Amino acid sequence: AFSYDEDAYPVEINLDSIPKEIVPDKTKEKIRDEFRYILNIMNFKQDCYEIFRNWYVDGRLYYEMIVDKNKPKDGIIDLKM
Repeated sequence: AFSYDEDAYPVEINLDSIPKEIVPDKTKEKIRDEFRYILNIMNFKQDCYEIFRNWYVDGRLYYEMIVDKNKPKDGIIDLKM
């Protein structure tokens, strides 16, 4: 399904087809940063094969987003499968 170099992420978000007029480069970089943040929370680099296997066997995966109610502006602090 995928392979990767140990120094790189196994997946990335591709925003190249979105024109700069719609989403500026600075915003695209923020989206990429947040995508990497979510991958880190999921421990995706180490667990990608298990995550893929679970999805392949079950056909779908659900994650619960954990947000600190006292600090909602901090965003997602954890994801639980």
